[in-house]
Amino acid sequence: MIIFINVRMKHYAKWLLCFIFLSSCSVTTNKIDNIKTIPTAWSSNGKVNVQSNQQNQSFNFKIEFNKQNYKLTLTSILGFKQIEIHSLDNQLLINGDIINNNIKQLMIDKYGWYLPIEYLAEILFLKNINSDEWELKILSVHENKLPKIINLINKNKNIKIKFVFKKISLI
Repeated sequence: MIIFINVRMKHYAKWLLCFIFLSSCSVTTNKIDNIKTIPTAWSSNGKVNVQSNQQNQSFNFKIEFNKQNYKLTLTSILGFKQIEIHSLDNQLLINGDIINNNIKQLMIDKYGWYLPIEYLAEILFLKNINSDEWELKILSVHENKLPKIINLINKNKNIKIKFVFKKISLI
């Protein structure tokens, strides 16, 4: 009797481990499989690593786009620091405060580098970048062919950015 229960528990444990593994590898796509154009509303989250001038910084990110407006949240890996960047109708807010600068210049002044937010939709959905400043390398894709891991290399400055997109969704 004990052997039968032990075998049955092993059987259930194998199925449970298989389910946990498969669910941890999944990505929510909301019918993203055959997109040929950039959607008007989408979101993504994951990790970003920036190498610039012998410095290495990593963040968790969450971004929501609706047409030209976006909300980007960067959180330090340990979760101690967070910055929220909100672009709404040509107005830029950082942690709720209106900023009179553009996001590119603000990030260069503060960090010495910037995230090319304006290219993310093009990168994710068209797998391309129309820029003389950045080179795109897609290192890995999700099963729906959307990028999972990408490198952006600045052609003019010593900036290399790696994005790991965990989840990509249509809103």
